[in-house]
Amino acid sequence: MRKVALIALVVMASVVLAASVMAQSAVRDECVALSKDAAKFINEKGVDAAIAEIGNKEGKFVTKNTYVFLMDLEGNELAHPYHAMTGLPSSAVTASGRKVLKLFDYKDTTGKLFVQEYINVAKTKGEGWVEYLYPTPEELKKPIPREEMKSSKKISFVYRVPGKDLMVIAGFFEMAESATKEECIAKCKEAAQLITEKGMDAAFQELQKKDGKFVWKDSYVYVMDFAGNHLTHPLRPDSVGKNVLEAKLPDGRFFVKEIIEIAKTKGEGWIEYMYPKPEELAKPKPWKLSKKMAYVYRIPGKEMFVSAGLFE
Repeated sequence: MRKVALIALVVMASVVLAASVMAQSAVRDECVALSKDAAKFINEKGVDAAIAEIGNKEGKFVTKNTYVFLMDLEGNELAHPYHAMTGLPSSAVTASGRKVLKLFDYKDTTGKLFVQEYINVAKTKGEGWVEYLYPTPEELKKPIPREEMKSSKKISFVYRVPGKDLMVIAGFFEMAESATKEECIAKCKEAAQLITEKGMDAAFQELQKKDGKFVWKDSYVYVMDFAGNHLTHPLRPDSVGKNVLEAKLPDGRFFVKEIIEIAKTKGEGWIEYMYPKPEELAKPKPWKLSKKMAYVYRIPGKEMFVSAGLFE
């Protein structure tokens, strides 16, 4: 029976992986097709018409999976559906009078000069792929500074517009895996150890980072004390310092009190409740709620706990 069960699990995992690969392949094809359509539009309708269309969030070059943006080979961004061309430190006006963002020296969160990689691909190959870290469209919509946005792995197709010193780019974000129970336990215990060893101030600074090691896949670690005060929350910095002891679910459950009770009486354990997924927290309220299974772990010697969970 064990052997049969193991074989079944392997088969199921293979099916899921194959589906994921097929979906990613389809999005790659869409990026290529959309970029080439945009290049054709530029040559047929002109650059000014293309800037207007590519910069339109509701336009033909924005889909549910990707979007096209336009740059020249000097690293100036001419059109982007989610970027304003004015009011930013990188905003400028070209000799021809076009409003642009000067991004030649732009880096991702690892220090990679990915715009220069775009240019190199466009100049030397005409087309190709570049990988880097970048905020998702949901992150870009947030009214917060860019450095506070969470970055995710992006894979972009770069295509030089035939006959012009321009390139169009469309990319997609690598499909996020779901966190596991084992990961939630390990991350919580690692966070607790960090607090114990480094002290609250240093540890909280690390735990609050959106791009830190305690935010991964579709999960994150937060810290709360037994009075119900949020001490850290990397995806909801506005909640830090606020008391949520009386927070209730739509069914009337005081779920924060239940979480605290687990930490107080058992030291660790699991609890199920309804809560917004990370992508929902990026949107304005009201949030859509999903079923969450959260691991709770009391920090040894302190009246506080860490928690991380997974969503159905």
